[in-house]
Amino acid sequence: MNRSLHVEKARTLWLWSGVLIALLFGAARLDAAAPGKAKVPAGPLICVWEHDAKVDIAPLVRELGFNTLWAHDGPYDGKAEWKDTMMFRALQIPGMKYVVGKIDRKQWGWSYEASLKHAEWLAKLSLKHKEIIGVYLNDYYGELEEGGKTRQQWDEITARMRAINPELPIWVPLYPDNGDLDKPYDFDHDAYMFNIWDDREVRKADEYLTRAEQKAAGRPIITGLYLNSGRDKEKSWLSEADFKYILGVYVKHLNAGKTTGLRFFRAEQFNERPQYLQWAKEVLAGLKK
Repeated sequence: MNRSLHVEKARTLWLWSGVLIALLFGAARLDAAAPGKAKVPAGPLICVWEHDAKVDIAPLVRELGFNTLWAHDGPYDGKAEWKDTMMFRALQIPGMKYVVGKIDRKQWGWSYEASLKHAEWLAKLSLKHKEIIGVYLNDYYGELEEGGKTRQQWDEITARMRAINPELPIWVPLYPDNGDLDKPYDFDHDAYMFNIWDDREVRKADEYLTRAEQKAAGRPIITGLYLNSGRDKEKSWLSEADFKYILGVYVKHLNAGKTTGLRFFRAEQFNERPQYLQWAKEVLAGLKK
């Protein structure tokens, strides 16, 4: 066999080796971002988020039919028990079926070490308490962009939960008004928490949500509504028209089976501005259950 034939065979083998490596690497990246064994209840999940454990959410559960709490328990200290949590207390309220735990931001006291410890604790709790339908990685991209948790640290947090309970859904935020629709989301996750934080952007809700549904590619989405996001303490309260518009969009997509649920932020704000309770009841009357 002449030398040129040897060279050609070697070149062909090298090219195919490169293609195989690229395919394997690409598959690994896709697998990391693809939905796993975790399953989210079919819904509709009518959710409320509350930070303050002293706020009584029971009246709102009765009035608006909430069945899920996005809880704000602090980092696990190694001593807390299930009965000490906001999650447990919420589940004692008639009508409440599910809870979602949370890993919060470094700037709010959630160091990598504290987050890892809390993630492990939540995963273990979820093995015993099937009402825990997920863990929310709050402001995932914000942490990366603002010097909080690194990508490696987030990966280690999710890997720790997966090792304990691979069926525990991992929820991540998607803020279209913050450019999240253009971000890769090439990491391990199961479901999205869609939020429009900027009250000046709520009229884009239908457009943004349609794009998010395309991006989610079959993963569950819960849509979030801020009565007042805090962008401006006084000016960020939604007007009646804007509130009913965005909630109407969310109900339409939920009724069409495009989303899994919706969430209000937060319970205490209904107490501050009771008119939102009536407005919410009017729009939610059109929800198919």
